[in-house]
Amino acid sequence: MPKKPNYVEIRRKTWNKIIESFEYLTACAIALWKVVDLDRLEMLVNWSYLALQFSDVCDDETLMKLKLAKDEVSENLCATVLLENGHLVGERAATLERNLVDTALRKGTSIARIMEKSNPITELPTSKKPRMADG
Repeated sequence: MPKKPNYVEIRRKTWNKIIESFEYLTACAIALWKVVDLDRLEMLVNWSYLALQFSDVCDDETLMKLKLAKDEVSENLCATVLLENGHLVGERAATLERNLVDTALRKGTSIARIMEKSNPITELPTSKKPRMADG
């Protein structure tokens, strides 16, 4: 008779299914949505909330993927003038950064030091010339 999976094994399997789903969703979002869509950042925020809830089985590689994706999306959004959504970019980036740091701290990994050094982008950079969003 097969052994019944324990709590940690069930959470690990569930986390692996979450990673597969979000990687597929991320690939679709990159293919379909414009670079300046706020939905990409919103999707990363949702993924970070799940990482926080599954911090006992979440791996460092996933946290780094989330961080790199956040940096890329935030940079693109802040380099583009979005008058109606400008304040939302900073809020979402700050929430995502906070969730990633909290997850790393719960895990007790050294990745927390790396993530604490970078500050979320909360305002438009002044050194870059902003460009208008298409359509």
